[in-house]
Amino acid sequence: MSDGWPSPWVTVPQTRWNSTILPWTKANMRLFEYHNVRGEKIFNSFAYGCNSLGQFNNNCDIDFYNAGSDNVGGAGFNMASSAGTVRVGNYARYNGSGSSGLGAYIYNHMAINGGYIPNP
Repeated sequence: MSDGWPSPWVTVPQTRWNSTILPWTKANMRLFEYHNVRGEKIFNSFAYGCNSLGQFNNNCDIDFYNAGSDNVGGAGFNMASSAGTVRVGNYARYNGSGSSGLGAYIYNHMAINGGYIPNP
C-alpha cells in the first residue's frame, strides 16, 4: 500500500492488502503486548488495522500518552488490561471497542464512530 510518497519499503497493491494482509492483522496483531511490566511509559503511537493497540497482562503499571487506532478488527479492543493499571492520555480511535478489563483508565478520549468509554 502506498500513500503517494516515495518509500524505501516495498509497496503492497491495495487489492492484496485488503484480501491478504488486513484480515490477518485484524485477527492477530497487537502493536504492544506487555506482561508484568511496571513503570513503563509509551509515547506517540498509532495502529491501523490491528486486533488491539495494547494488551497489558499480569499486573502491569503503564502510562500511555498520545495514542490512537483505526480499523480495529474482530473482537479486539484498542486497549485491554487483564490486571494492574494502564493510564492512557490523549487517545483517539475510529471504530472498535475502547477498552476491556479492569484498571484501564482513558483520559481525553476522542471516538469517531464509537461511544463514550467510562473509566472503572
